[in-house]
Amino acid sequence: MIGFRRRHGGPGSSPLRLPAQGGEGRPGLFELHPMQVLAHHLEESAAAFFTVTFHSVNGKDVCQVTVEPSDHPVYVRDGGRDVFYLRIGNSTKELPLPEVIKYVGSRWGG
Repeated sequence: MIGFRRRHGGPGSSPLRLPAQGGEGRPGLFELHPMQVLAHHLEESAAAFFTVTFHSVNGKDVCQVTVEPSDHPVYVRDGGRDVFYLRIGNSTKELPLPEVIKYVGSRWGG
């Protein structure tokens, strides 16, 4: 959730600010920013698994990014290298290459 303050259990104290060129009150234009950030750091085919929706909670705008399971491994571009991260419970771990090979084989059969 973007615009949501976990510590206080509710929307942040200031309204969601849209990019200046988009103007206030046009969340469809704000959707471009998180999608562009994701596309910059992930392969383009991963975008099919992301959905951005907007909600009003107590008069505040909240952006929800939903990520569906991928049907293939998705790597993060980090500088000059591609990195594979695995979500384990509530933590995220970068896997070394030998573990990536084992995990990809068991998860996607390849």
